[in-house]
Amino acid sequence: MNFLRTCLALLSVLLCSPVLAFSQAPTLSSISPTSVLPGTQVTFTGSGFGATQGSGTANFNNQTAASIVSWSDTQVVATVKAGTVGGLASITQNGAKSSGISFTISPNPSIASLTPTSGAVGSSVTISGANFGTTQNNSTVAFDGTLASSITSWSAASITATVPAGASSGNVVVTLGSVPSNGVNFTVVPNITSLSPTSGAVGTPVTIIGTGFGPNQGSNSTVSFNGVTGTPTSWTSSSITVPVPSGATTGNVVVTVGGAASNGVTFTVPSGGFVATVGQMDSSRYGQTATQLMSGRVLVAGGMTASGVVNTAELYTASTQTFVAANAMNIARWLHTATLLNDSTVLLAGGSSVSGQTTLNSAEIYDPVAGTFTLLPSTLNTARAGHTATLLTNGQVLIVGGYDPATGIIADAELYDPIAQVFIDLGNTNSPRFHHAATYSKTAKC
Repeated sequence: MNFLRTCLALLSVLLCSPVLAFSQAPTLSSISPTSVLPGTQVTFTGSGFGATQGSGTANFNNQTAASIVSWSDTQVVATVKAGTVGGLASITQNGAKSSGISFTISPNPSIASLTPTSGAVGSSVTISGANFGTTQNNSTVAFDGTLASSITSWSAASITATVPAGASSGNVVVTLGSVPSNGVNFTVVPNITSLSPTSGAVGTPVTIIGTGFGPNQGSNSTVSFNGVTGTPTSWTSSSITVPVPSGATTGNVVVTVGGAASNGVTFTVPSGGFVATVGQMDSSRYGQTATQLMSGRVLVAGGMTASGVVNTAELYTASTQTFVAANAMNIARWLHTATLLNDSTVLLAGGSSVSGQTTLNSAEIYDPVAGTFTLLPSTLNTARAGHTATLLTNGQVLIVGGYDPATGIIADAELYDPIAQVFIDLGNTNSPRFHHAATYSKTAKC
């Protein structure tokens, strides 16, 4: 009887006590992919994973994942950790572990060939090899470090990718997870899409638009106009500006980068005739002088405008075909002369300050370094306009003839000595003359 009472008491305790709760193990039905590399993202599919990760883990052969990309009750995406070896993959939640599904560590990706081995940005390249994985997943293709954003096909042995903008010549590498393949060289060929303008004389700035030019010119990068190499003033991966070089003729413009030549685009260089400059002078003028300086720039000084004789001056730059204002002369003049001296300065002499009324005996020196005009203390022996001024081998300047309203056409000649900065009278020539020409000859007298 006592034994019976004891059994009933124990049964009562068990029946009245709360039921102990045991965590149910997650159910893992599949993983994808099953052949992985460190860095590969693996999708776990099943149930009972928990709406949030909480204390849950994704396991690869009892080693936790490097990171969890996403977690839901039916799907977990996790990244394989470096150093993982093949075995069973599982999900653990609240201390309960799912059954395991087998996975293996893939061999490293390997590139065998590229087809083609060169091409422009935007062209399609087929990468042949092994162990690329059946789908791209989080794997990448890079052209010399620039990721391809467009992958049109992906299989374990072949990938088709588009050469990305900004790519340069170098190795193509396929990376699965965090494991890179061997590199195989690919040459990015420059491609010209347009020229602006499409025609122009020597010195005309031309802007070349395209792809694959490289971020800067580099030692093996050139631009040629029908075979004549130009000197670019700016260079980016998609735009080059270069003046038409001396000696260029009509034909193809070609950009060469690292020995790889672009397509050719026709540029027309007019043969003979005159072509308007890109820029214009600040004011219309005639009777002015235009003197090429030793720097290559051209000094335009004085002349007659709609408002009368002016003392203004401008500088023309051939490479940009533009005019910029220079400092003004001390005296307004036209029908004068301007002679480049051996020390790179310019002698401006005589001329007229009023239309057909008054001639000048003054002269001034232009200094291209300082950019200033300085009036000479000495003057011509004879005021004159429409005369000639010729530089001689000894550095002196021969000034001949001209016109003065008071005396008519002039026969007198004189020499300018740049060292003493004085004018030396030579007396009359055989005949008075003006608006004539005087040319220095190495074998005869002027």
